[in-house]
Amino acid sequence: MHNANRQLRKSYSKAKTRKQENQNGMCDVEWRTFSACQYKRLPQNIANNKTAGKLRIENFISCGVRPDMNTYDIIASIHTGSDREHQGPAFFSWHRIYLLLYEAALQAVFGRDVTVPYWDSSCDQAMGNRQNRTFIFSNKYFGTPFGYVTEGFFANLPGKRIIRCIGAEGGLTSKNAIAAVLSRTSHSQIVQDGQRRYFFEGYHNIVHRWVDGTMAAGLTAAFDPMFWCHHAFVDYVWELFRIRIRNAPADYPLGFPLHPPEDLMNFRNYRYRPNPPITNREGYSSRYAHLRHYEPAPSCQNHCSNSPDLYCNRQKDICISLERVPEERYAKDRDALCDIGTTLGVDNIPVGSADSTTTMTALQRVEQAVLQDFPACTPLKLFKINQIDPNARGISIFDV
Repeated sequence: MHNANRQLRKSYSKAKTRKQENQNGMCDVEWRTFSACQYKRLPQNIANNKTAGKLRIENFISCGVRPDMNTYDIIASIHTGSDREHQGPAFFSWHRIYLLLYEAALQAVFGRDVTVPYWDSSCDQAMGNRQNRTFIFSNKYFGTPFGYVTEGFFANLPGKRIIRCIGAEGGLTSKNAIAAVLSRTSHSQIVQDGQRRYFFEGYHNIVHRWVDGTMAAGLTAAFDPMFWCHHAFVDYVWELFRIRIRNAPADYPLGFPLHPPEDLMNFRNYRYRPNPPITNREGYSSRYAHLRHYEPAPSCQNHCSNSPDLYCNRQKDICISLERVPEERYAKDRDALCDIGTTLGVDNIPVGSADSTTTMTALQRVEQAVLQDFPACTPLKLFKINQIDPNARGISIFDV
């Protein structure tokens, strides 16, 4: 663990140096490291917990092209989980451009200094068997961890309702996983599904499945605004990797039939014209990398970025999330269920008493709630996982 953390500190230091050299782009921070001043600068409709700055507003750009959908849902519907944007090298470049498209829409409304804070889930992974109690799912940040999202920054957003059931099969990103990825010297070593230890997209996938609910499937994931925070962190770690290797812009792996380097990225549901004329390989270029700048992730060396909601564990030499306050809802054990307004929920099932029938019934109700906005038999494209954290529940709403 200590060797991994030393390696990460070197990467963080490089990232900070690059940020200082390039001040024209956007600068993103980890969610829990906003200063009081930065919070005041957030748009009012973020601060009042009504729309969280995620463009759940009138369809101000489409001009009637999609009167049935708001702007956020139009952008979210672009992400379908297609294999042309996943399971290969285009995963990195496509999602970077997608993130930039989303931020461009945000800035069109709230100004050029609005960016997406990243979520460093390694701070929560380090909590071990108490991950479900992480402070990131408090009312201050992501809000409701179980059931419909009615608390926090993303509470009660219009459009498709968001549901979570955290702690499901999958896991969170560990410091060791990040260090393993950063130990490689070419992209071809981190995009192969068969190289599980270094396959960064695989580490991305398990986070989606751990959050469960809306976030678990490619078809629905982007409708939960925390999708962008997760992908901002993916992009941050990718940038740490890019600045460590030689000639990163030209290092596009070949041999992936669905990810040819010269194919144009396909934003098939993007209703605004024209679609970005960007190839898979071009998305690796520094031109787009320079549009995003990141503050280093919280570490003991930077005092956990002075966040009041993280603490430095000196024994492990890492920053770890605090737990949510006792009066807020949290999972009582790994078999806890999601509450979607039914009689079966996390608050009324005694610890350890939920049998398999009760569990399946409750999870089926959550699954039905997630799918109710989509036509029957629509491919969900669940994120593929090849590992499950032993602290996770081991069952998803989509397993029932």
